[in-house]
Amino acid sequence: MTKPTERKDAAGRPPEKTLIGRVLVVDDEFANRAYLRKLLAERGCEVMEAPDGEAALALVRKNPPDLALVDVVMPGGDGYDVCRRMKENPISQNIPVIMVTSQTDIQDVETGFVAGAFDYIRKPFNPRELVARIQAVLRRAPEPQPPGAPSAEQQVVEFGEFSLNLAARSLTRAGQPLALTT
Repeated sequence: MTKPTERKDAAGRPPEKTLIGRVLVVDDEFANRAYLRKLLAERGCEVMEAPDGEAALALVRKNPPDLALVDVVMPGGDGYDVCRRMKENPISQNIPVIMVTSQTDIQDVETGFVAGAFDYIRKPFNPRELVARIQAVLRRAPEPQPPGAPSAEQQVVEFGEFSLNLAARSLTRAGQPLALTT
């Protein structure tokens, strides 16, 4: 019996894993958006595009993505503000944001994380690294919550001396943890 052969790309490497999800690309440069659209669409992503922060926030309100790739330097507002505003909105607060920018100063990186970014990638970037980072973020990202869903703080049920934390899947009695089985 023969073993099935594994598919390989032109360089002899196995094909990259398919990304699944809706990704919002926010960049004022058309060429950057076109490149990212092609890169991500080839890997199975649905790609949404916005040329500026206001258009991005409107798209997020209308059709929230699973992840946003946001440039920092754009006319009419920067990517830090887009990230901050997404994190302030209950509809988009759990959407991971990856800053993709030519800003390389450590203060810029820190500003991105303080604004709520999940990751920060400097341009020019390696496409394989970007795809790997997107995959890692999508694996770790919290499940999107529908609008109006209870927050983590609201997912605690109190009954007498018992407290059940639905998000953490833990139960306490009079403040002492109780073992749960699955």
